[in-house]
Amino acid sequence: MNQSFDLIDRVRDYLRANGLPDASTKRLDSFTGKEGAVVRLLSEKTEFVDYAGEEERSVLYQVVVRRRSEADAEEGCRLAAQVLDGAEMPSGNGSYAFDDQEGASHANEMELDESLFYAWEVRVRATITVQR
Repeated sequence: MNQSFDLIDRVRDYLRANGLPDASTKRLDSFTGKEGAVVRLLSEKTEFVDYAGEEERSVLYQVVVRRRSEADAEEGCRLAAQVLDGAEMPSGNGSYAFDDQEGASHANEMELDESLFYAWEVRVRATITVQR
C-alpha cells in the first residue's frame, strides 16, 4: 500500500495526546524486547468516486498495545478504542477530508512469540475523501 495521506500519523498524535504517550507508527517487530503502542494501516478500499474526481475511501487501521503486564496492555488497548471511536481526525497536511470513524473490532489479546510481554489490539475503520 502506498499511503499518500497522513491519517495514521494523525491517529498516532491523537493517541499520544489522549493517554498513550508512547504511540508510534514504527513496525511492530521493532518493539521486540520493549513496550510500546503501534498504529498501523491494514487496508484501504475505494468505496466511491464522483465526477469531480473525489474518492471516498474506507481505511482500516490497527492499534497494538504491548506491555509487560497483561492488565496494562488490555487497559491501554481499551483506552485507545474508547478515545478513537467517533473521534475527529482531520488531515494535518490537507491530503484528505475526514468523514467519520468507528470501532471495527473489540479489544482482543494477540499471541506473541516472545515471553514476558502481552499485546492487545483493536481495529478502527475510518472514512476519508481524497482528491484523485
